[in-house]
Amino acid sequence: MRSNYYIETSTSSVTAWSTARIPFEPKDWLLEFRNRLKLAIAGLSPVDGRILYAAYRSPISKYADVENLLIYNISPAQLSNATRRGLVFERFYQMSRDCPVQLFSPALHQYEYLLVDDRFLSIEGQHDRPLASLSFELPARIPKSPASVWYAAKMGNIALTQRFHIAKPWGISIAIDSPSSHTIACSRIAKPLIDGITSALHCHDGSNIDYVSRQLGKNLGLRDGTLTKSLLEGSTNALFGRTDLLCRHGDNLQWNPKDDYCTYCSIECLYSLPVKSLKINCRIFDINQHEAT
Repeated sequence: MRSNYYIETSTSSVTAWSTARIPFEPKDWLLEFRNRLKLAIAGLSPVDGRILYAAYRSPISKYADVENLLIYNISPAQLSNATRRGLVFERFYQMSRDCPVQLFSPALHQYEYLLVDDRFLSIEGQHDRPLASLSFELPARIPKSPASVWYAAKMGNIALTQRFHIAKPWGISIAIDSPSSHTIACSRIAKPLIDGITSALHCHDGSNIDYVSRQLGKNLGLRDGTLTKSLLEGSTNALFGRTDLLCRHGDNLQWNPKDDYCTYCSIECLYSLPVKSLKINCRIFDINQHEAT
């Protein structure tokens, strides 16, 4: 009997094919597919020296946030055990292999989750194509939104090696050094970390600036919105250009960084700090070999 998806599992890998990709709130057969994929991923047993590698593959060239496709839309919690040392995820435009069974329609979407050696934390050539580097500190608690990451990055050190990189694929490599007593699940921190870092490399276009700067200042525990307004409008480190970075969402704010061109991310967790903070070092680099053909 034909289906809209197929999942193949082993002790160290999960590969799935489907006729449509999983959205944030799936319904009908996509919900069933998502739930079965979650269970399969949760069955991966991490071992020392291995990290989780995930890849989304599709010939469909429409851009989407890769962290949403592989993590947030699936379930960050299900990936927690396998991502305590590190996590790598990528977006490709070719399938690694054909679906072994025939589906109702062409299998144009492939999801891969594998336990791999930590050498996968470094992509060949990334040091030859640098765009920016960032370093900053966060409180030891895991950020739940991009706001604290954006603010810490803006107040930290940012160095650009290229003035603009707009509407072109790029990658990001993140090293997190934390207290030895902490345990970090990279799958849970990936989205606020990537969104916050990417936002720090944008300039807000001024839309509803008084409200968003005031509300952002309030969310960050600042006295008013004077500093946040200055940081939002500052264009010195706007590698990814000018955009409607923040908008009103009910009584709060929604972040809208242009991170859909990010096709590669690696996050490495180190546990060597004696103090209760997280030290973040990050590199952004050109990754044009992943462009759609």
